[in-house]
Amino acid sequence: MCEYRTVNRSQMCAHVHTHKGGLCCDKCKKLYLTERSLVKCNELHGKREEFACGQCSQVYVMRNSLHLHLKGKYGDGFRCKCGACFDSTAQHKRHERKCDCVR
Repeated sequence: MCEYRTVNRSQMCAHVHTHKGGLCCDKCKKLYLTERSLVKCNELHGKREEFACGQCSQVYVMRNSLHLHLKGKYGDGFRCKCGACFDSTAQHKRHERKCDCVR
């Protein structure tokens, strides 16, 4: 791909459209490499059942996503020594590579 960087999902989604093969969900702005993944995402948005976090305003269409959110934000699983919390181990590890408290 290219060197473009942003923390804004909508901007990244719009940028990916400039490259061949970039697929973006109009509803959640997640990026996908395959049309099948995008279709699955759209199907999930059509489901009636949603899983809401009781601690904040986040809402998920998959129970596992809520579980990861709860573990990352309110559990001990993905918390950095500096106090930052993360939804996944990948986000946590990426943060630790840049965080001054780990070095």
